[in-house]
Amino acid sequence: MNTNGETPGMQPLLHFLELIAAAEAPAGVLSAVQDYLNAWPKERVANLQRVDGGWAPFDQDQTPSQVENVADLKRFRYAVRSQCVALQQARLQLTPEIMELDEILFIALQLTESMKVPEFKTRAPAARNGSRLLNLL
Repeated sequence: MNTNGETPGMQPLLHFLELIAAAEAPAGVLSAVQDYLNAWPKERVANLQRVDGGWAPFDQDQTPSQVENVADLKRFRYAVRSQCVALQQARLQLTPEIMELDEILFIALQLTESMKVPEFKTRAPAARNGSRLLNLL
């Protein structure tokens, strides 16, 4: 812990959580997640890759994959979550890197799903007998 009572690395994490929370649309969440992944130092990625078997969201060169749409975010979230479950079932300890990544992706996915705009149902055309006004109400 530092003099502020925070563990090292908490400031960047809090910054990215704030960016995700401040997003007003899914594109803002995706951009914040991409910034978060881009900020990972190579040594952190290496620590993650020791337990992940080399799957997304980082490639073999420790470069983050692109989060271009909500489907990418879902794919990364479910891959990370599945790895966490598999490690827990094998009674292996989760690293701080995988736990943090799991939580960030969970929060980001929940937020994007809560931002979905409801689909408008198409309505049958109004009858020409004066009931059009009633259909608009």
